[in-house]
Amino acid sequence: MNDIINEEKINANDYFEKANNYFNGDNDYLQDYEESLKNYKLALDLGCLECYEKIALFYIYGLGVDINSDLALKYLKEGVNNNQFSCYVEMSLIYLNSNVDNSIKCWKKYFESFNHPSCSLIKNLKKLHLYINKLKEVDFTTYYKSKEMLKESYLNVINEIEKNINISGNNNYIYNQDDLELIKESFYITFDITKSTENIESDGKNGVSSIIKPVIKLIFILGILIWIFNKMVDYKSPARDYNAPSQTNCYQEGYDYGKIAAEIYKYGYSTKKDKTLPSECRGTLAAEKGIQAGTEAVLK
Repeated sequence: MNDIINEEKINANDYFEKANNYFNGDNDYLQDYEESLKNYKLALDLGCLECYEKIALFYIYGLGVDINSDLALKYLKEGVNNNQFSCYVEMSLIYLNSNVDNSIKCWKKYFESFNHPSCSLIKNLKKLHLYINKLKEVDFTTYYKSKEMLKESYLNVINEIEKNINISGNNNYIYNQDDLELIKESFYITFDITKSTENIESDGKNGVSSIIKPVIKLIFILGILIWIFNKMVDYKSPARDYNAPSQTNCYQEGYDYGKIAAEIYKYGYSTKKDKTLPSECRGTLAAEKGIQAGTEAVLK
């Protein structure tokens, strides 16, 4: 019986290696996505669990097949059910186009599994950076709220890895000091943070707070600059007169705009969906007063 299992394992590894060669065009193999996919599926049938994520990539990016997000999700979910936690990363990218909450949950679950060998944290550092950039395509409030949540989860991972590395006699731990430095460096780059060992090593809320505040302040300033630019563009708007007739309540629009910007400055996110001022309100006295009142309502 054991001989049969070993033989299947050998065959699975052979198919997996052949699939990699076809995928990359290595070792005198012609690059051939169809042959690669066929061999990954054969390897999966023989128990090579890494193939769940590999196969899903073909359907996510249309490599030799039609793009099929539903089929990709099917393989990724089966992978997660078989403890292939790296599958959460690709799942997050698929959900980003349809269900942002699910997308963020995938990353949180991924970070929770960072101690499992299948997590491949080092391999996926660049994908997190890509994901953060893709979040910018979502609305303003969701982007910053999600970014701060991911930053806190990532920081917890760093602290846990550091704690485990420092445990005496923990030589079999899957991460080493070099890995930790690489993970820290990626943290600084991904979240646009000035390098500071003190911030990383401080625990929980203080570490996050000291990092977030200057970033949020910068975001608020940029928001004001964008507003000023819009004001200049529409300076000659016929609705500039405070008493000019308008179908829009510019004071209320300005109040909501100022409140959202102030909440993002103060808390890092807003409970309301991000918005822009209607063109007929930009540069009006009513909108200016509304923005001032909305900002003061939060920062007073």
